[in-house]
Amino acid sequence: MSLVRLSGIGKRYKDKTAVLGADLSVDTGEVLGLVGPNGAGKSTLLKIIAGFVRPTEGAGEVLGQAIGPREHPCPFVGVMVEKPAFIEHLGARRNLQLLASVRKRIGNAEIDTALCEVGLDPSDKRPVRTYSQGMRQRLSLAQAIMEHPSLMLLDEPTNGLDPEGIVEMRGFIQTMAEGGAGVVLASHLLGEVEAVCDRVIMVLNGRCVRGFVPRAGSSEPTVLLVVSHEEHLDAVAAIEGVVLLEHVDGRTVRMTCRQSVPDLVRSLVAVGVDVEHVGRVDSSLEEAYLSEIKGCRR
Repeated sequence: MSLVRLSGIGKRYKDKTAVLGADLSVDTGEVLGLVGPNGAGKSTLLKIIAGFVRPTEGAGEVLGQAIGPREHPCPFVGVMVEKPAFIEHLGARRNLQLLASVRKRIGNAEIDTALCEVGLDPSDKRPVRTYSQGMRQRLSLAQAIMEHPSLMLLDEPTNGLDPEGIVEMRGFIQTMAEGGAGVVLASHLLGEVEAVCDRVIMVLNGRCVRGFVPRAGSSEPTVLLVVSHEEHLDAVAAIEGVVLLEHVDGRTVRMTCRQSVPDLVRSLVAVGVDVEHVGRVDSSLEEAYLSEIKGCRR
């Protein structure tokens, strides 16, 4: 089931365009990664999905609600921002109690459970101003998960975490997805994105320029396919040997396939699919990312 669908989303701030013509979707149990340099538009996309920012163009839905002006952000979205702000003279538990009082959906038991799950002690009354960056990240994660959201939005979630914390964060993300939640993860750490995400979208200059499926050690070729008519993509998904299918745009898909490229083409032609382009893509996420960056700078 689709949790998020955005089509042609744009956001302008006076003379600056932060996001332009962005299309993306997130399904139940899927982890979607957004990668790109600082200022590329990743955080703005997350804010639009969360309902914190109103897009200036485009359309879409988040958990069945139309994006755009809302009195309150969607109650079933958990958000972990890049630089979390808390009431500095209060402890972790009291901060979460105040946040929980806004929606009144959970009590102290759920708050304590969330703190324990991220490795913080609910009885620790030290003020947040004494926390390290890693502890603040853990507290931010606790507030994001404490109301059991259906959709998680994570902006640079491993900032300030030590190696053990990074491994734990991967586990949290995977557990959320296995439980049916959708996760959108924005990060500049390509290795972390490749390790945990089902799909990756590269964001450059406010545009979602390319979708990518991490190979994760698979020996099966990744194939880029362009068909003449969008309605042919349903037939592509039904082809034997296609084990992963990603819609890059209206007529383009990226997939891993057990068949060789010549056999795949024969299978497509046999079911009436008009193929405009097909080719193997063997580059890693890092190679693909650097290629896109160089292309934008030419």
